[in-house]
Amino acid sequence: MPAQFSYMVQQPDGAVSTLQSEAERAPTWGELADHVASTGAQLLPATPAQQPAVEQLSVPPPSRLPPATQFISNAPEAASAPDWQATVSPMPRATPSLTERAVTAIAPQRSFQSQVPSGAAAVLGGEAGAAAGMFGGPFAPVTIPLGATVGAALASGGTEAAQIGLERAMGWQPAEPGTFAQRVGGAAVRGGVFEALPDLVRLGLKARYLPMALVRGAGWLPSLPRAAAVAEPGWLPLVNTLQRVGSQAVGATPVWPGATTVFGPPPPGYAPPPSGG
Repeated sequence: MPAQFSYMVQQPDGAVSTLQSEAERAPTWGELADHVASTGAQLLPATPAQQPAVEQLSVPPPSRLPPATQFISNAPEAASAPDWQATVSPMPRATPSLTERAVTAIAPQRSFQSQVPSGAAAVLGGEAGAAAGMFGGPFAPVTIPLGATVGAALASGGTEAAQIGLERAMGWQPAEPGTFAQRVGGAAVRGGVFEALPDLVRLGLKARYLPMALVRGAGWLPSLPRAAAVAEPGWLPLVNTLQRVGSQAVGATPVWPGATTVFGPPPPGYAPPPSGG
């Protein structure tokens, strides 16, 4: 019957948690400490309420240690340590919350360069979707932004799928962790969200939902197409395109901790594709 045991660990970020596992036999403290250290965490001693009672000796301790303690110097268990570690059942990973999934989709831990293909495709998809939305007749004020958002999402997600296929074909390091569906879905969400961002800001300005500081600092951005239409109607398509490029560039800019430049340092574990293909 497998032995069940629990132990306290401290993660690199300082979080303390109690884990439960089972193995064919209960590991020694040294074996358990080595196993926890291999995961990057630190094994913590038991709390005072969990520590075993210390037996009071009525006779003085022996002058020398018993023969069994020679294992400390010879360490025959080192050769069998992988046996019990192999039998330890892995702890299930915590399911990310909806907020964590949204943050990962909007601001993935990847470089600016790796998002250029999907961002550029989102710009082209937004242009095509807006052109298709112009056939909405009296509903054009709704169908144009809706078509642009859908077109940007489809183009961004499709380009990300092609990029994943190229990475696998060339043996390149993936631009970010995640399954095929997660990466394609995240790219589609980014393309659609940052295509619709100027319109959302414009609606927020009209409804006065945005803080006054943001209104004063960025309120002029969504007004660029209107200003261009008043000054010179022929500039409107160009200004709309520049607005899309700027919005997608904002979406591709790394924002995770440590990203201090536009291109940002690579996230932990990221390796750029090898040069020369």
